[in-house]
This record gives sequence, structure tokens and C-alpha cells, in this order.
Amino acid sequence: MRHELIQPGLLGALLWLLAAPVLAQVSASVDKNPILQGETFTLTLHLAGAGGAEPDLSPLRQDFRILNQSQSSQIQVINGQTTRRTSWQILLAPRRLGELTIPAIAVGQERSSPIPIRVRPPDPQAGELPEVFIEFTAEKARVHLREQLILTTRLYLRGELVSGNLTEPQADNAVIETLGDQRESQSLRGNQRYRVIERRHALFPESSGTLTINGPVFSGELADRSQRQALFGFGTPTRSVYAAGKTLSINVDPAPPGQGRWLPASAVEFSESLSPANGPWRVGEPLTRTITVRVRGQLHTQLPALGELAPPGVQSYAEPPEENTTADQSGVIAVRTLRRAIIPAPARLLGLFRSQGWPIVHTREAHRPDLSDCPPSKIRRGNPSAIRRSSP
Repeated sequence: MRHELIQPGLLGALLWLLAAPVLAQVSASVDKNPILQGETFTLTLHLAGAGGAEPDLSPLRQDFRILNQSQSSQIQVINGQTTRRTSWQILLAPRRLGELTIPAIAVGQERSSPIPIRVRPPDPQAGELPEVFIEFTAEKARVHLREQLILTTRLYLRGELVSGNLTEPQADNAVIETLGDQRESQSLRGNQRYRVIERRHALFPESSGTLTINGPVFSGELADRSQRQALFGFGTPTRSVYAAGKTLSINVDPAPPGQGRWLPASAVEFSESLSPANGPWRVGEPLTRTITVRVRGQLHTQLPALGELAPPGVQSYAEPPEENTTADQSGVIAVRTLRRAIIPAPARLLGLFRSQGWPIVHTREAHRPDLSDCPPSKIRRGNPSAIRRSSP
């Protein structure tokens, strides 16, 4: 009987191969390509073999927004051999048009292959209309420092909205205020009918130069009737949608030199009252003087201080000012109300009261009326460029 001996080195190598785990392999695929502007797509990563590692998605963020991700695992045992498979689904939105690349994604020691992606604008003539898109505009491209700029956001939706979130515009060195409630309407684009959600904001730049405004972003879920009903018939199958408004660049001019206290406004109104209104006014008995200022196109925090409401040498007591900002679809309105209790003295006549005003600048017409010596009750209302003094 013949026996063949196996060399010790060969036996060790064979045992190492049998004991070594199967090397992991990573593959990547996308569910659509090319992609229309405003569309999202799903990147799927498959890991076959030993698991435990997570994909490094940071290289994606340069050209894509990561909206959502999920993970699933599958284990099979066939003829005593165990096979493990892990998948990741990553919902992505391109940041720009053109030829992009999904870079190689590392999962542990393994890497997927890059995937070229083409992003192009939709062709309405060919019926290529996105389900969701945003129109984001500014009323003008150049403003003065702290001048009101109206921003308009219109979100267009096609389909049954299940849930969603629309963010606000963002800008550094600026104050942004919401104008009223959002409005809804219907619009026909091509042969498709859209639900339109409109929001308006007032922006006030706090520094001169180029102001960058990041557009609002929408992410949500639309009902997907193409999918099967959820388990036990409860719930509605959905698919994720995403849209982003474009980034705006606005030129902000500094305040013109020699204007004194700078107050860019589209309209200014003064009103004055005395209580009791018609007298009789007696020495030693207090009366109340009330002055209200309404400035369209400004916040109340931007209003400069008024002067004294009583002549020198008259005993008086000021109440805390009442200030607030209201808003409608055309912009903001700053309101300041000042009250002062005055005790008349024999040497002062009430008819000589004067308010110490401030220069009001109407930026569109570059007029600067001087209100420093004008009785508030005789200032005519309306456009500040048309304000004039009337004879006593």
C-alpha cells in the first residue's frame, strides 16, 4: 500500500485558504441617467461578502445633496455556505447642471467604481416637466443699505402631496421678515396643472457690497399610486421629491454721503393729537400730547429717535414708547407712538409746540425734505417726496 506525503508548507497554505473569509465586493448603480434639472435619483450600493463597514458618503457632497438613505441586509445559507449581502439606497439631488461624476465610494477596504451622471434642463416641448420646482425672485438687483427688498418664492407641485417642508431664504448680514400668510393658486405649465404655494419676504441688507441670498429648499413626499398598497392596506405608498430655488446675488450700495441719519422708506406719515383736544387748557392741569409715526418699508428697530415733545422749561413726563412692525404682501410698516404728559406753565403757549424731526430720504427719487421745524399736525400725508409746509 502506497502513501503520499503532503509537504508541510503546502498543507499550511491550503488550510489558510479554507479558513480565510470571502473578500467583500462593492458595486454601485443608479435608477436613472440622464437626470432632469430638479429631479432626484437613487444611488444603490451593494456589498457582497463580509459586512460590518459603513459607506463613506462624504465625497458625494461636492456635487450632490444627500436627502435620505436607508439600509437593508440579506443572509442566505446554501449547502452549508453562508452568503451575506448589504445594500444602501441613497436619495440624491444634483447641485448643478452639466456632466457630473459619482465618485468611488469606500466601504471598508473596498471601493465602488465611479459613475458619470448627466444633468440637463427639462424640455417643456417634449413634455419634460418636473413634478416639483421652485421659482425664487427678487424685485430688483440693486438696493441701498437697509432698504427693503421684496423676495418671492413660488413652489410648484404636481401630484398628491402627503408631507413636505419648505425652508426660508437665507442670507448673511441681512434681516429677513415674512410678509403675511402664504397664498395658494393653480397654474398651467405646458399641458400640466400645478398647485402653486407662494410666500413673500422682506429683506434688509446690513452691509454694503454683494449680498448672496440662498434660495429656499423643499423636500417632501408625494403619493405613488404605481406602488402596491402598504402592508394590510394601511398607509399610502410615497416617493421622495426635492426642489431648490436658485441663489441670488444683489448689489447693495452704501448710504449716500451727506444724508445725516439714513432712513430709506417708500412713505412716511405723521399724526398728532392732544388730550383734551379742544381745551380749555389750564395752568397746572396736565394734558397728553401723542405723536404717531408710520414708515412704510422699514422695521421699527431702524427708526431714529424723535426729539422732545415739549418745549424747554415745561414740566412733562414721558410714557414708554409703543413700537411694532406690521406686514402685508407689499412690505413692512414700522409704527412708533410717543406720549408725554405736559403740565402747562404761564410762560409757554401750547400753540408754539414744535417737534424736532429727522431727515427722511426717499431713495427712489433722492428727495430729502427737512421736517425739523414743521408742526406734525400740518404735515400732509403721502409720498415723502411730496411733503411740504403749509402756512399756519
